[in-house]
Amino acid sequence: MPAAIVERLSRAYGRVLDLMMLAASALIFVMTMVIGADVLLRNIGAGGLPWSAEISEDVIYLVTLLAAPWLLRGAAHPGRHRA
Repeated sequence: MPAAIVERLSRAYGRVLDLMMLAASALIFVMTMVIGADVLLRNIGAGGLPWSAEISEDVIYLVTLLAAPWLLRGAAHPGRHRA
């Protein structure tokens, strides 16, 4: 494959990874807000959000799957060292 095509594919893949990391960051933010709202509602006696714990568990797995490729590509993962 010509080098120009490989370079374009690499940049496109990098953009996909950046979007995945952005999605992971947004999910962490939303999860933080939902947990905070749940705690606040329970403390004021409104009953809370019973589904927040289950959603948070699923979001943690999803964030791991979305963020791992970005971290590994940039050698930001503690188990991977730059050569």
